[in-house]
Amino acid sequence: MLLAQLLAFVSGHGELEAAEQARKMVYSESLLHFNSLTPCDMPISMIEYYVSSDVCRDVEGLSNNGNPILLLSQMSTSYKNWRGNGTVSMTIEEHSLNPLHTPMSSPRGYLLGHLKKLELSPADERKLAKHFVHKHPDARHWLPNDDGTHVHDTLW
Repeated sequence: MLLAQLLAFVSGHGELEAAEQARKMVYSESLLHFNSLTPCDMPISMIEYYVSSDVCRDVEGLSNNGNPILLLSQMSTSYKNWRGNGTVSMTIEEHSLNPLHTPMSSPRGYLLGHLKKLELSPADERKLAKHFVHKHPDARHWLPNDDGTHVHDTLW
């Protein structure tokens, strides 16, 4: 709900319209800023790939509520900071090829909530991987439970 309120404030629209814009942004974009605190309580922001759960309607066990689904390496700063204190936020902005739409004039907002590891059947994990690699072809090197990957510590 905070995302909707923030977008309503930034855009001057009502909460429902802001929530619709936020869900549209999560659906159409594919990068977000994963904001966390280091063990020394220093803020850090890392760019992470994600795919919207709305894209993954054929994957059992996902609530298709527009949530971003991330693929994180357990070696990554993002993952370590989250595991260390459980607190994260994510920021997202709409990108445009139109030079008149600058980052400051485009929709943007932040997401608050909880991260949880997805527990999927092997068949559903393959479906999710297919959706993820469609958006991020280079992510095929990091897929969890795939013998052909270069990194073997990732999770959804």
